Amino acid sequence: MYYADGGEFNAAHSVENVLKNDTSVYCSRRSTNINICLKLSQPHLTFVLTQFKAKAPTTGFTAPCKEGLIFISHEPIQLEKTSLFDNMTRQMYDEYMATVQHQSGFSQMYQSHGSDADSLIPAAFFQLGGPDETCTVDFSPNRSGRYVLIKLLRSRCTNSLQRPENIDLQYLGLIGFTGARSFASGGLL
Repeated sequence: MYYADGGEFNAAHSVENVLKNDTSVYCSRRSTNINICLKLSQPHLTFVLTQFKAKAPTTGFTAPCKEGLIFISHEPIQLEKTSLFDNMTRQMYDEYMATVQHQSGFSQMYQSHGSDADSLIPAAFFQLGGPDETCTVDFSPNRSGRYVLIKLLRSRCTNSLQRPENIDLQYLGLIGFTGARSFASGGLL
């Protein structure tokens, strides 16, 4: 865990709970735009992410996470740059990504913004739902970096008479690898 800015309801519901694939849950103090940043603990290495998984609690909590964004970077991600995405909806995300691809393309954005471009181009938008309150995002192409920022945008209130006061999240899973990879041998022509 590199940092988190959502606060904690109490010590039993700490942000570190999202790193455990069990029944423990993170309960934030805020209801929107919570940033959880993870950093690869091995110095001088990068990771390659192939998949992201998230799970919200299905019972016993009032505000399961509904939507969020994922950012992946080789450099620390500057929160002030990602505030552009606060309260973003799926439709807004799709429009933003279409504009980035159409107007300047990803490569030009990286040329003009350097390592800060990772703060301006989310790797994915995710929505939790269904009876098991989960989602899986496959990264194609795979994404490499040293930092992952998960921006929890909003929760779904289980009581229709209330507005959510926090965000509840049970698990964040990052699937991929670090270090060298080998491939099948080939011959020269």
